Amino acid sequence: MLGAAPRAPSIRKIPDLAQRIARLEEFESWSKCVPLRVEQLVSPHLWQQYYALQEEILQKMRNAQKLAAEIAREIKMRELDINSQHN
Repeated sequence: MLGAAPRAPSIRKIPDLAQRIARLEEFESWSKCVPLRVEQLVSPHLWQQYYALQEEILQKMRNAQKLAAEIAREIKMRELDINSQHN
């Protein structure tokens, strides 16, 4: 937050940065967060099923994006046809 990276809050002159940092530090000390290794807490088969479903979803999203681009192209072509008919 206080670094020199171009998008760092300190470089972007974020107001009340010191107070925000203090709140984060207070939360960190209160929360006592412990990372969980979820993949070690469930059976490998269940974990594998989860990732297989996740990959299916991602592939469907990729396909939907391709289809959305095709729909946009078709709409654009129809708009051009309509506009050329009116001129």
